[in-house]
Amino acid sequence: MRANGWTEEHLLVLGVLSLVLYHSTQGVLVETAKFILLNSSLASLIRATVDGLLANGSASIEQEEESDTEHTLVFLLLFVHFYLKSLQAVLPGSVDWQNFFDLPEGTCAFPAVGISCQDICRFLHFGSSLVKLIASHCLFELLSGITDQQNGLKCTKGYLRSIVAVLEGLIFHCDHRIALNSSLCLSMIFSWEVPSTYHTCLNRNSSWCRMIVEELARSLAAPSSVSTSLMNHHRPAVHIATALLRSKTVPSWMNSVFDEACVSSLIENLSPNNISVEVVLLFQQLLLSAYLKPDQIDKLNHLLQACKRCTHMGSKDNSDCTGEQGRKVVTMSSDLGEICEVLLQLMSLETQLDVNFGGYHARANRLMEEMELFSRLAEDMRFENAC
Repeated sequence: MRANGWTEEHLLVLGVLSLVLYHSTQGVLVETAKFILLNSSLASLIRATVDGLLANGSASIEQEEESDTEHTLVFLLLFVHFYLKSLQAVLPGSVDWQNFFDLPEGTCAFPAVGISCQDICRFLHFGSSLVKLIASHCLFELLSGITDQQNGLKCTKGYLRSIVAVLEGLIFHCDHRIALNSSLCLSMIFSWEVPSTYHTCLNRNSSWCRMIVEELARSLAAPSSVSTSLMNHHRPAVHIATALLRSKTVPSWMNSVFDEACVSSLIENLSPNNISVEVVLLFQQLLLSAYLKPDQIDKLNHLLQACKRCTHMGSKDNSDCTGEQGRKVVTMSSDLGEICEVLLQLMSLETQLDVNFGGYHARANRLMEEMELFSRLAEDMRFENAC
């Protein structure tokens, strides 16, 4: 018998249910998925398990890696991830996603899965690296549902601030995937339309956000060779900077961080070989926010044209294979370990969080699209200014 009454057979069944939910997002086993999504007994079991894990505070969650508790949590959170994905595909529009904010008892009968946003944040904060990774994917799916609905914010200021605090603490996590997912979750929250009284909760003007953006600008503008690995290291920070520039109330300090000298240094450090999707996204937003001068736009267009040629030449020499993606090795029994690896791979393969995931052609195509968009935006702005 494993932790919280879950046997190996129970976890295998939960893994199979997760596979069914995954296939439902591809239009297969849809009716079976609906039965799983609306199964109140399964929801009660998950709720009881979560309550049991959280009964002793963080002590149960912080147990060492590869423990029975971690195995249970891994399968539980994988199920929640595929549940959230399936919910959007199979029962679109049938749920108020803000019910996941754990509203008072009796205010909602749905969703059926017995886990709240607060629970996921606890696992994200206290869990092992593998638990954090899966929880970050779960939170992204949950926040995506809330963002797509934009049905007015129903959680308290304190609740929202606690979510932001957890995510801010993970921006510099040693596992780059966790840091990237956390930055994307924060970016979504920053995009929400919220009452003015909530602005302090989002804390766009916080010294923490400013430090993240200043460190990004300082590193990429330093007079040195900017490598691809350095660009990848700063990808989470780029998403934060882009989200802040995109928000309706852009922090006033952004003008001093991305001043003319800084932007010019950023451009000088770019080369056709170190331009990434995130960098192009950042310059798109700097362009739309009127941070770029005409001569800087011309230099960027010249660089992007050179990058397009390099990308086009590279696509002829690279096969479109995903390669090794650094799978997490799970030390479980053969059956449990195998299905866990499969579910982790499916979670990574289907996600849109990592724009660099996939084969060379997939990455190159996305980069080409964003560079083309920058060129069109620059041309449109040049036309508007001429008029």
